[in-house]
Amino acid sequence: MFCQPRLKWRHLGAVCALILTAASQSKGPFQIAAATPQLGDRPADPLAFLKQVGQRYANAAYYHIDAITEEQMDGDFSKNWSKSVTTAVFAPGKKYRFEAHTNWEWWIQVSDGNKEWLYSPATQEYKEQTAPVRGPVPYVSSGLHSFFGLTKAQESIKDLSELPSSVRQSSYTSDETLALNGKQVSCYVIDAVGKYQPGWVPDTTRLVTIWVGKEDHLIRKVRERMEGVLIVSRPQVRYISDKTTVYPAVELDMPVLPDSFFAFAPPSTAKLVQEFEPSKPVRRDTLIVGKPAPEIGLTSLDGKTIWLKSFQGKPVLLDFWATWCGPCVESMPSVKKLYSEAAKYGLILLSIDEDDDAIRAADFLSQNNEIWPNFHDDGEVVRLFPNEGIPHFVLIDSAGTVVFSKSSFDEAAIRAAIVALGPEFASVAATSTSSSANPVSNSPKNAARFR
Repeated sequence: MFCQPRLKWRHLGAVCALILTAASQSKGPFQIAAATPQLGDRPADPLAFLKQVGQRYANAAYYHIDAITEEQMDGDFSKNWSKSVTTAVFAPGKKYRFEAHTNWEWWIQVSDGNKEWLYSPATQEYKEQTAPVRGPVPYVSSGLHSFFGLTKAQESIKDLSELPSSVRQSSYTSDETLALNGKQVSCYVIDAVGKYQPGWVPDTTRLVTIWVGKEDHLIRKVRERMEGVLIVSRPQVRYISDKTTVYPAVELDMPVLPDSFFAFAPPSTAKLVQEFEPSKPVRRDTLIVGKPAPEIGLTSLDGKTIWLKSFQGKPVLLDFWATWCGPCVESMPSVKKLYSEAAKYGLILLSIDEDDDAIRAADFLSQNNEIWPNFHDDGEVVRLFPNEGIPHFVLIDSAGTVVFSKSSFDEAAIRAAIVALGPEFASVAATSTSSSANPVSNSPKNAARFR
């Protein structure tokens, strides 16, 4: 995303008119139901007509606008596609509902005229406050949270009212019928050149195509194509932006909507908060905790296959490792000591090597007198256990449920998880001599390798 003055263009002359005519033949990602010329009933002056349309939005006291935007942004060394879905509703009694769902944010802001709620479906958190006296107030984006999409939803009516004044040198092209919300909407189609905006690089260009409904004179689709130095912080890179917005639902000064549209009933899993906490990254290696262990077959060096479910009734500790993994090799003596303490209480230890050569791993274990079974994996077993690299340890209880999963050798944490299996493992608890103050990590600092 980037921040620029409102988009406008310089005159392109006859060459630009040819580009506009050709570009209008490609209608973006949305289905065009039909295309038939309708020259007789068009308003004579397309630019004057657009200004009349814009004035309708400017004069609207209440509105309902749904929008779906798709944008392709291409640079010399990058390509980026993005999509956003927004809803903007403002009704009598200072009731409103704004929604924005993008790659970076997902917000619902709703007011019944007395209270306002701001809900984050992604984090299942919401805030509640007295509705602002003057209506909806934009939230300010910060390093912790982005409200850019929500702000765009709030500004939908303003942007559409100002769109006609941001273009010049317009012309009609073939009329079209759009399929919107299951309905056929016949539209005038107008190509236009955007006005140049101060602050742009001089050769920046913006071409706009606008679809206006013939019956209601409302904007139903906009395509904007822009080329130039579009990101201020990257003045040496030229970009081409192709953005299409479709408006499946547009109503101005519509009849009163049901009160339920402006009520907020938080889901049972949602939590009321004073402030939204910054989103925390979720470690992949914890995603499997609390779930049944995957059904896997383990192949030994002699070709025999043992199924994990055959150990059900006893707790199992899986150790994913490799001879090329420094932290894995470093953890071996501690793993051996831990196993010698817990095995007599019923703990099963199975190591699974991720070496390219199964014999290399077997030879390493033999030379170091390791006494537990080892199985070779070609990556298909470890992929079933969400991880962030190796060493990776998974503890499965006697019922077959994963109770611990971590991509590093944190001896104290592993011992605590084993102790939690039952009172018979109480003696396995970490001590000052057995616990690891600094867990053996799978970070690049410790020379781990990731697949």
